[in-house]
Amino acid sequence: MSEKPLAEVVHSLKGRLRLRFLTEKRDQDFFQNLLESLSNIESIRNIKVNPLTGSVLIQYDGELAEIVQRLEERFEIKRVGKNGKGEPLRDTILAATYRLDEKIKKLSSYQLDLRTLLALFFLLLGLNEIRKGKWSSPPWYFTLMSAITLLRPSR
Repeated sequence: MSEKPLAEVVHSLKGRLRLRFLTEKRDQDFFQNLLESLSNIESIRNIKVNPLTGSVLIQYDGELAEIVQRLEERFEIKRVGKNGKGEPLRDTILAATYRLDEKIKKLSSYQLDLRTLLALFFLLLGLNEIRKGKWSSPPWYFTLMSAITLLRPSR
């Protein structure tokens, strides 16, 4: 059984993902097969391949997590930071937060999200501090302000 080709995530924006296949550079057949294989995925709108650089640009509809999951069926996916040494901690935290948010949305039939749950948590935490009579203690203020900040519409 052969190993999956290694795809490095160069960058990702909403609706756009760029991968690089360093070991398959200049392999016309590999990129032609890749193009045909990925064209069958419904949420992918457009694919541009450059066999000379090993680069693949994927434009998609929907969620990045869904696209990555489908790609992981075919490739080994590696997130690479600007220094090329692997996934930065920030990206790891953001990815975990994103996955948690998606799970909360699915479990609540898209009635709740992580932001709303955190706002409710901070609101209840702040009100609990007030209930305990800790008026002079700043934690209730900070937790209520955190709740208000999270409840504001994002820009």
